[in-house]
Amino acid sequence: MSCGISGIGTIDDDGGLLDYAYRDLPFSRAATENSRRRFLVMDHGKFDGDAMTRAGRVSRMDTLFISGRPPPAVCRTLRTHGMRLHVARG
Repeated sequence: MSCGISGIGTIDDDGGLLDYAYRDLPFSRAATENSRRRFLVMDHGKFDGDAMTRAGRVSRMDTLFISGRPPPAVCRTLRTHGMRLHVARG
């Protein structure tokens, strides 16, 4: 089973994935398109950031690994799309 792991800048309230580096998008998209399981990794402190490059939708992903709890609106969106959430302890 193939797994794709992608970093992401932020997730907006409606499930859009946004990133800072548009040059990395082809690699992230290739990993998403060619994987059976799709994982996102991000820092929870970036929800107030200014990432503007559209990188996809949470509906195409399986699991989010994050360093802290996302905002409530994002948690609801993740649940709506059946995305698993793993918050790091520390």
